[in-house]
Amino acid sequence: MTTEQHNTKESAAHAPRMHPVLPSGPGETWGGDDLKLALGAASVWLGRNVEVLNALNVFPVPDGDTGTNMALTMQAAVKQVSAMQGRPVAEVASGVSHGALMGARGNSGVILSQIFRGFAEGIAGKERISAQDFADGLTAATTTAYRAVLKPVEGTILTVIRELSEGAQSAAQERDEFGFVLVETAKAAKASVARTPTLLDKLREAGVVDAGGQGFYMIMDAISRFVAGEDLNASEVAEIEDLFVSSLRFFEVLRLLLCILL
Repeated sequence: MTTEQHNTKESAAHAPRMHPVLPSGPGETWGGDDLKLALGAASVWLGRNVEVLNALNVFPVPDGDTGTNMALTMQAAVKQVSAMQGRPVAEVASGVSHGALMGARGNSGVILSQIFRGFAEGIAGKERISAQDFADGLTAATTTAYRAVLKPVEGTILTVIRELSEGAQSAAQERDEFGFVLVETAKAAKASVARTPTLLDKLREAGVVDAGGQGFYMIMDAISRFVAGEDLNASEVAEIEDLFVSSLRFFEVLRLLLCILL
């Protein structure tokens, strides 16, 4: 073996491994394997950010377990479909819904399972889905999640799923392609999370955003970044301080503006 061949082989051995590329362009659709990969990546990212979410947990009670509960529920959902190969996307979504329901932990886990249930119902019977179908699934997920809660409270994960689904619909109507729709959906989720303290006194008083809403934003953001080719295993986890400080700065600016206006 020549020196050049050895160096080439050595470089290949240490080259970063690329995950499977999911369809993201115009006219491309997702099958069951694509949805499974996307949710698997989101589960990994959520698991890496458990402590971040736990630290934000002040509503409905400050028991510091929202991140743990959402991560365990997500893991159960993904595990349920781990053996599925080449199945219709509706079948995989139904399996995810069942796994999440059986493995739901805490309030946040139960609501997350209902989101997956609604999504599965929204794409029922489909072999493959377009980005518009994905947005429709999120809209159905919103309806199911709200119906599952006796007294829905705004400023929580419910607000976030509703507003991100609206963002997904707007994006899909503009460009029916996964790459664009997922990015815009994640943006809508992030903006919604940032507004949660304006809707819920407990969050405003604690100077934090809603933990469940932040968790679902992380799921959508992870899917978007994974589809774009990012290796989430190599990405830095969120900084807890950023989620507190950004909220506090926002409300300080808001307070000053109110003082000026009044």
